[in-house]
Amino acid sequence: MGSIYIDKSAVVHASSIITPSALDECDIFIERNVIIEPFVRILPCGGRGSIIIREESVLNVGVVLYGGGGIIIGANSLIGAYTVISATTHNYLEKNCPIKAQGHKDNCKPVDIGEDCWIGTHTFIGPQVSIARGCVFPDHSSITKSAREPYVIHDRQQHRVYVRR
Repeated sequence: MGSIYIDKSAVVHASSIITPSALDECDIFIERNVIIEPFVRILPCGGRGSIIIREESVLNVGVVLYGGGGIIIGANSLIGAYTVISATTHNYLEKNCPIKAQGHKDNCKPVDIGEDCWIGTHTFIGPQVSIARGCVFPDHSSITKSAREPYVIHDRQQHRVYVRR
């Protein structure tokens, strides 16, 4: 079973849930001055990667983190309300076995969000995505591939760069 470390200066709203799992070996680290707003869910499902929320970051209302292969949120980053970050996915190829019974893929790599990023509300970030330092994604984005160039403001589907910071 994984362990949970929450720095004494971090603020975690009472309605948020940080769930250690007896089935996963995921550790959860919440560093200095992190703010976790109401109704956030941090779930280490489907893997062994650690969930690390670096100092001074904010997870806004209703954010959900599915740990799986691991999640790293860089220092001073803002994660908008109702964003889902999923570092895992289900196995689904066996048609003679219900998807629910096939479990999670165990080879997912971490989601890595760099320092000083802003992820807009209602955004989805999929497994194995890396986002470079200083990137911005607007509300309702779907981020399924890595954004490796720092300080770029992206459009919702990553098809175009709007401007560089």
